[in-house]
Amino acid sequence: MFTTMPEPAQRRLTLLLDAAREHHTDQLAVVWRGEAREWCFSDADGPLHVQSVTKSVVNLIVGRLVTLGHLGSIDEPVHRLYPEWRQGRKRLITVRMLLEHTSGLQNVAMATEEVNPSPDVVQLALCAELDAEPGTVWAYNNKAVNLLAGIVERASGRKLDAFARDELFGPMGIEGFAWERDQAGNPRASGGLLMRAADLAKLGQLVLQRGEWRGRRLVAEAWFAEMERRAGEGDESTLLWLQLFDDTTGERLAYRAEGDMGGYLLAFPLRQLVVVRLVGEATARRLDPLWDTPPTTYRAFLERRAAFLFPCFYTLASELAAAIGGRVTTAP
Repeated sequence: MFTTMPEPAQRRLTLLLDAAREHHTDQLAVVWRGEAREWCFSDADGPLHVQSVTKSVVNLIVGRLVTLGHLGSIDEPVHRLYPEWRQGRKRLITVRMLLEHTSGLQNVAMATEEVNPSPDVVQLALCAELDAEPGTVWAYNNKAVNLLAGIVERASGRKLDAFARDELFGPMGIEGFAWERDQAGNPRASGGLLMRAADLAKLGQLVLQRGEWRGRRLVAEAWFAEMERRAGEGDESTLLWLQLFDDTTGERLAYRAEGDMGGYLLAFPLRQLVVVRLVGEATARRLDPLWDTPPTTYRAFLERRAAFLFPCFYTLASELAAAIGGRVTTAP
């Protein structure tokens, strides 16, 4: 526990830990005011698959890429790095659109149908047709996000995972990570990262500190202003991060990232609090005997995903943040 945390918050943290254990959590990490704690509820104490939380990490990697000047702006058209897109409507697609799910590229909702089996996810994205005019329609798009691995490689001369290791993870002391690659050697930007909850919490802390880590500027502060832009009323998704807002006041409560296996990251700026929860594949196979058999429909995918969820995670984490701030609420 945290010795200086207020007693009401300590009680909320205990409730969170008890619920995490009950809901098949493998790892839980909490950072408060820069002080870190980690709990492991199984023998899965190494890097775990974070699924689509990977996308939010890729956001920070691209932010680092821009900060170092390898990419002038996320408003640059993709065709500056991939000349084959200079013709037709694809010439309009920018890096920002890949980050915002507004590229208009054709996509299949089930990643297991098209994206995951692809031997080259970057080429899959480059060859995709357009379903919508670039920049006009929001549609969650694993295929487009995978192209960001190619963007990082073309701009920096290094694979996505190597660039992350050298320029972001390494300076933060994050060493025990892995990244799944396709047959062509591309790291899967849409969901291939494996990392410990404690290390993922460091990245949440980097967001709270707006890109500064132990006195060193890793990501430009302006990057986080971009992350906070809301495209419209009620829009929660910006540059591959989600946000949590107060339903009454509209105040931003937290930055959040989510993965299919019930992986969660919440970072509360006003409370200097980060909470991360992860479930590993061994636990997933125990909970779902059909884990290694891809679901055939999106509905089946959602039904199977329910086994790994932690329904009250957001409530309990938010109540912990509220208690830290001196406002006590009643836990469910």
